[in-house]
Amino acid sequence: MAYYTASRTGDVLNTSFHAAAGRSYIDLDSALFFRLPPDKTETDKRQPPVKIGRRLLSHLKRWKETKQCASFVVEWEGLPVKSIKNGFSSAVEAAGLGEDVTPYTLSHSRITHQVKAGIKLWDVAAAAGTSEDMIRKHYGHWAPDHLDDAVNAR
Repeated sequence: MAYYTASRTGDVLNTSFHAAAGRSYIDLDSALFFRLPPDKTETDKRQPPVKIGRRLLSHLKRWKETKQCASFVVEWEGLPVKSIKNGFSSAVEAAGLGEDVTPYTLSHSRITHQVKAGIKLWDVAAAAGTSEDMIRKHYGHWAPDHLDDAVNAR
C-alpha cells in the first residue's frame, strides 16, 4: 500500500476501513485513501487524499470481504500493527537488498517509477502529497525527456 499510494509508512499503518478519530481511512466506494485523519489538521507533511488504483483497490476489497483485514489495512490479531521495522528489515535481508532499503524506499520507488513513465510531474506531486517543485528537484532527472530541449538545441 505504501508503494501504490506513495504514502508514508505511518499513514499506512494507521489506516482503517472506517473513518475514526486519529485514523487514516479508506473509502472503498469512492476508491479514496484519506491519509489525514478526520480530526487532525494538516502540517508541513501534507497528507491529501489520494485515489486508489485499480490493482490495489481489488486487493483491499478482497482483504476486507474475506476478513483478512477486519478493521485495519495492516493488522495482527485485529489490532493495527504499530511498527514494521523488524519485519521489513527481515524481508530486505531475505531478498538480498542493501541496508539502505527502508520503508521510505517504497514511496521513493513509486515516485521514481511514475516520473520514468512520463507521468506529468504535477500529477505525481498531487498523488504523493507533495509539491511539484520537490518532485522536480529530487526526481526530475528521471523524466524520459529530461534535458532533451537543452541537448538538442541548435
